[in-house]
Amino acid sequence: MKCEKKSLECVGILTFTYGDNYGQRLQNLAMQEFLKKYFCEVYTIRQAGKKSPLFIQIKHTIKLLLEGKFFVLRRRNDNFNRFNNLYIQFFDTPIDSSDTVSFPKDNFDYFVCGSDQIWSPYSCDVNSTYFLTFVEKNKRIALAPSIAAEDIPQERIAEFREYFKGFNCVSTREYSGSKLVGRLTGNTVETLIDPTLLFDSKFWSTYEKCPKNMPKEEYAVCYFLGDSSQTNIIYEICQSESLTVIDIFHNKRYLSLGPDEFLYLIHHAKKVFTDSYHGAIFSIIFHIPLILCKREGTIINMSSRFETLFSKLGIEVNQSSSMMNEIQVKYSEVDNNILHEKNIFENFLKKSMSKNSN
Repeated sequence: MKCEKKSLECVGILTFTYGDNYGQRLQNLAMQEFLKKYFCEVYTIRQAGKKSPLFIQIKHTIKLLLEGKFFVLRRRNDNFNRFNNLYIQFFDTPIDSSDTVSFPKDNFDYFVCGSDQIWSPYSCDVNSTYFLTFVEKNKRIALAPSIAAEDIPQERIAEFREYFKGFNCVSTREYSGSKLVGRLTGNTVETLIDPTLLFDSKFWSTYEKCPKNMPKEEYAVCYFLGDSSQTNIIYEICQSESLTVIDIFHNKRYLSLGPDEFLYLIHHAKKVFTDSYHGAIFSIIFHIPLILCKREGTIINMSSRFETLFSKLGIEVNQSSSMMNEIQVKYSEVDNNILHEKNIFENFLKKSMSKNSN
């Protein structure tokens, strides 16, 4: 279908599409809606499904049944699928990293890889398609992909160097990632904000859905992706402030919620306790008091993404060794800084398309 208002017809997004992660789905939505300013058709391209052996599936199912989580996680998956069906436009044909030749790449003017941790050298979910190796160089655009690591394993440096050279312009989501790519390529690498920050609270509130069984009293959200040794302290704080605690991952009433319900919880909370990058971002977008907790139970350093985020938004953080840090946000200044970063993001896209057309 021809589009008279925009000069380009179609763009494909390469990002993670499987799994029930709020940040993953919401950054995908943000990237999609941002690209609609420039393209008539914006599609997210799924990866071809890879099923685990049957005995592993059975073992995993039994484990979840014994933990009493099987049915609630199935409802969670249904809620993510509902959100995808409502808001994400997927391309009919998935891409298979082992057979990219058969993918109809000529249907697209450009491909965008980003955001999320799709360039992590330590993730088993990352493959060459997230570096757009299946398409010619002048159709490749990197918009804030995250390497999500402080280094690249020695045995993979040559591989990643070739990946990065496949772009006329490269950006990443963290300063550390940009420095890494810059060292490997000798080129200047832009650091861009996460696409969720391209839109304000008014935009995100249109996607909210009120969960069932919401407490009538005021509440705080507890959202941890890693282990948490701070739970007792959080409950004590909330009890002293007469706040009910909604613990998303440890209360089965809320474990099944979809991304739209997650947005509602954050937006209407009195406080948010989290170790999550996107948990922090949406607290800032909705101007909700944020208590950032250090991620536990992982060997990967999570500090770079927060250091970049707070630096770009002009948020000063007390660099203490404390496991919990109440983030002081001057919202008028932060909102202005976000506007500035939006312009940088948009200008990078324009520069990428301009260089690719030369």
